[in-house]
Amino acid sequence: MNKDLYKYKIELHAHTYPVSGCSEFSPYETIKQYSESGVDGIVITNHFKRDLFARKDAVKFYLDDYYAAVKEGKRRNIRVYLGVEIQFDENPNDYLVYGIDEEWLERAVKYFPLGVKPFLRDFRGGDTVIIQAHPFRVGFGMTREPSTDGTEVYNMHPHHDSNNDLAYTYAKKHNHIIIAGSDFHHAGSQAGGLILTKTLPADSFELAKILKSRDYLLLVKNQVIIPSNNNL
Repeated sequence: MNKDLYKYKIELHAHTYPVSGCSEFSPYETIKQYSESGVDGIVITNHFKRDLFARKDAVKFYLDDYYAAVKEGKRRNIRVYLGVEIQFDENPNDYLVYGIDEEWLERAVKYFPLGVKPFLRDFRGGDTVIIQAHPFRVGFGMTREPSTDGTEVYNMHPHHDSNNDLAYTYAKKHNHIIIAGSDFHHAGSQAGGLILTKTLPADSFELAKILKSRDYLLLVKNQVIIPSNNNL
C-alpha cells in the first residue's frame, strides 16, 4: 500500500463557541488554527442535545456556527463539513454523525426523548454514518452501542482519559468503522487525531461514503496508523 496516496488531512470531531459552550474558540478562530496546522478539511460536530433546543431558533443557531466556519474555510482554503455530536435524554452517550444536511437536523431534534435505539432504527443506513464517540471515557459510566456504524477509537481530548485501547478492541470485535478525532475544544489540541484520505470530499455525504468504504488512514499525533479492519 502506498501511504503517499492518502494526502488529505481531515478532522472529524471539532467544537466551536457559542453552540458548544464548552469550546474556547469561535468558528473563525477554529478554522484559523486548523489552517496553521495544515489540515484540508474539518467537520464541525457541535453538541446537539436537549439544552440547546430550549431555544426557539435552535437549528438556525446551530447552523450559524457552521456557516461562519464555512465562510472562513473558503478564505483559508479549508473545506468545512456539517456534522453533529448528538446526545439523547436517556444517558450521556455521544454519537458523531456524518452524511447530513439542514433537513436532517430538523428531523433529528424529535429524537432527544426517544433515545438512541429509535434513532438508529430510523437514521442508520443510506447516506448517513453514525459513530459512538469515546465509549470508554472515564467517569461517564457509558453504555456501548454495538449497533452503530462505528467507534471513535482515538479520541484525543487532552482533559479526558477515553481508554482508546479499549475502544479499539471493542471496534474490532464488532467490525466497526474505526475513526480518530481531536475532540477539539481547547488551545493546542487541534489536529491531534485525523483521518487521511485519497480525495477531499465535496460535502458531508461524500465524507460519509469514504468512511463507509474504509479506504483511509488515521493520523494520531503525527503517527500514521492503518486501521486493522479497514479495506486496505
